[in-house]
Amino acid sequence: MIKKEENSSILSNFWFGYTILLILTSGIAITLTYVKPAFISNHFWTIQGFFGVISILSHVIANLGLKSREEFHTFYLGSMAVRFICSLFFILFSMVYLSGNKITYVANFFILYILYASFEIYHLLRNLRADSKRNGYEN
Repeated sequence: MIKKEENSSILSNFWFGYTILLILTSGIAITLTYVKPAFISNHFWTIQGFFGVISILSHVIANLGLKSREEFHTFYLGSMAVRFICSLFFILFSMVYLSGNKITYVANFFILYILYASFEIYHLLRNLRADSKRNGYEN
């Protein structure tokens, strides 16, 4: 019973941080749209939506790995591979079919890629640290 409550707390921490990340990136994008419109691609919201969906998918895959310690590295690397491959196809498809300032588009894409990947790594390390303390692996 306690384990279920802890997992619920971990899940809610992810969703809280995820919501904050979405609000911050959207707020910065809206502000830059008015201050320096050349810094934000016309397709920024498509990129933001893509990373929103792909982050949830990666989180679900990584959480499956948290349930099985022996298989954790496989699930985590799988979630990163899914993120990378989906991102690769997304950016290649975009470069072929989009017109306009592609440099701004690619810059927006990679900035969001780094932000969302960093958020997931931070969140995962935080959960693993709490899990290792709970299981007595850390002094």
